[in-house]
Amino acid sequence: MVDVIYGRGVSELIHEMPFYISIFKKYLSIKLFHAKPAMYGSVDVNNICNLHCSHCYWWLNRKNDSEDMSVNQWREIIKKTFKKQQIFVVTLVGGEPTMRPDIIELFCEEMPRRVCVVTEDLKICTFTGFLWMVLRRSMIV
Repeated sequence: MVDVIYGRGVSELIHEMPFYISIFKKYLSIKLFHAKPAMYGSVDVNNICNLHCSHCYWWLNRKNDSEDMSVNQWREIIKKTFKKQQIFVVTLVGGEPTMRPDIIELFCEEMPRRVCVVTEDLKICTFTGFLWMVLRRSMIV
């Protein structure tokens, strides 16, 4: 099938149409009623990082929280928060998100083509499956 917009075919555009309609509704509510709907989400995936950069804000207010959320807990948050509010794009940040590839995979499954990962890029070199996941899911890094 011919790629129409950014590598998406006609069937994919039709499948994503509810999201585009929701964005248009939110845009109208902003312009007409001065509403402030959420369109973008940011997620702190974990509290760990394999670097300790002097310029990084992450370490300023972090506690020694070693307990990360499970995949099922994240799945519930995606359903109750991001999908319910029809968030269009989610950015995964926080510590180093590539240290939790299971969470990245979950977000890519639940919100395909709408995930952005902010990373320091060192883990990608050793995580071979991550590059394949980026190519397969068309995720932004």
